[in-house]
Amino acid sequence: MELRFPSTRTSLIALSFFAWGTLSATAHSAQATGFGVDHWIDGPRESVGFGQVSGVGDVNNDGYDEFMVGAPYASPGGVQNAGSVFIYSGFSRRLIHQIDGTEVNQNLGLSLSRAGDVNADGLDDIVIGSPFSTVGNKTNAGTATIYSGLDGSVLYSFQGSANNEHFGRSVSHAGDVDADGSADIIVGTLTHNAYIYSGATGNLIYTPTPPYAWIDAHTVAGGGDLNGDGFDDFAISHPLQSDDGAPDGVVFAYSGADGSLLYEFGAPGSDIHFGVAISFAGDVNADGFDDLLIGAPGDQDEWGGGMIRVYSGINGSLLHNIDGTHLNQAFGDSVSRAGDWDQDGHDDFMVGSGRMWSSLNGKVEIFSGATGSKLYVLEPINDYRMGNSISYIGDMNGNGHPNCIAGAPGRDEHPRFGSAAILGLGPILTLSSNTVSIINGGTIDMEMEFPPMAGGMNYKILLSAHGTGPTKYGVEIPLTFDTMAWKSSYGIYPFPNHSDMHGNLTATGLASASMIVPANLPTEFLGRTFWLAAVAHPNGLKPQFTSIAQPMLLNLF
Repeated sequence: MELRFPSTRTSLIALSFFAWGTLSATAHSAQATGFGVDHWIDGPRESVGFGQVSGVGDVNNDGYDEFMVGAPYASPGGVQNAGSVFIYSGFSRRLIHQIDGTEVNQNLGLSLSRAGDVNADGLDDIVIGSPFSTVGNKTNAGTATIYSGLDGSVLYSFQGSANNEHFGRSVSHAGDVDADGSADIIVGTLTHNAYIYSGATGNLIYTPTPPYAWIDAHTVAGGGDLNGDGFDDFAISHPLQSDDGAPDGVVFAYSGADGSLLYEFGAPGSDIHFGVAISFAGDVNADGFDDLLIGAPGDQDEWGGGMIRVYSGINGSLLHNIDGTHLNQAFGDSVSRAGDWDQDGHDDFMVGSGRMWSSLNGKVEIFSGATGSKLYVLEPINDYRMGNSISYIGDMNGNGHPNCIAGAPGRDEHPRFGSAAILGLGPILTLSSNTVSIINGGTIDMEMEFPPMAGGMNYKILLSAHGTGPTKYGVEIPLTFDTMAWKSSYGIYPFPNHSDMHGNLTATGLASASMIVPANLPTEFLGRTFWLAAVAHPNGLKPQFTSIAQPMLLNLF
């Protein structure tokens, strides 16, 4: 909404209420510095398990990549655990398509991936796995279905052929394996082989057979040219312990040109689940060739919290070996390319620690492709299982910086049923807690991180009782303009004990504040949510920067 005032009072309120004047023509909110949640996508009603995520590519031809979120335990139309997948616009974050499962315990969306442009219509398509689908009389045979990005119609559906095959346990775009101009896809099973299908015809191209007799094809990945021969290659992991002489976790990389084995990667140690997560990493070492990223979150009880390895695509050499830092962290539970966050010409990579059996809160970490050093960490205070699923999604807001998406299925306080977090660089407001008791009260500590170019500016933390708006005033402030927002711009808050809610940012754009919520609030406060956002502005000017909104929910205890 555009913030407007009655004409007779406009100048008075615009200057005395906000104490901001005309916005500089060159100032905008797209400048970036801090790493955090740029936007939450909340699971709609009955979308249980909302949080399996993937980039999609551009399905609506608007120049921005889209993203999708799976809710494999949703019950659309009352069909228990049929599952649903939601495809959102990268530009507006509005829902474009919703695809629902139709079978009890189908778990549609347990695996999902962009498929590339399968039908050569100029738009990207998607592939979704349903590993628990019944095929004929084959229980848990599984399916993998390619849907049109244009309208969500079915392009191809591939099916498992045996009981408990779990065909579609993992799915991925494979790039153009056969170099025919159409994107191909790869499907993993839970029993043995993986399958690569032609996007042009739907025909089977390869069924790579691993060199060991009993290995499960748990995770698949593709979409990069490892050896520089002009054909996209693919990788298959077999991460579970075996008794037939196979390594305890192994990843095979295959040539797209002829299906031959390029590399075999393994790691010492028992039951480390090497290859639970694999991803093409982009060009990590800037040598002109794609590289491979492998996660091993296992061995939690013996020596640590998991590990990841990055291997060179051109020669298979080890580029980075990074261990988790805490016992039971499940570091490497999910991995993804991340784009170039530090703009040094090297692709960076992202690692999630979100497995539900971990004793720690989930988190997402971004590492430098050049050095392997940690660039950014996001670890929510609450246990949202952040990072159980992660994906690179391109530049969502046109600010020249990458964005990624992370699933947070544990962020399921009513009325949401899980969430996904769009991660980016920008002004950040974080709260020490998003909930407070009306019986016990509590202190909410706040941290602000704005771009260095905002250093020394005035800041204000604004509150709204009626939602996230947005309100256009200099920038798009993600709050509904109401009486509380009006008062908080003056420094008047619903709880009188607070400090530094208005002030000046440091030279590097940082600030801290706090608010004390008193104990024994009236019951009318129970269940209410206040929304907070931080804005920064030069003295006498309109806001030039705004954070996203953060909720503060008042609970009973």
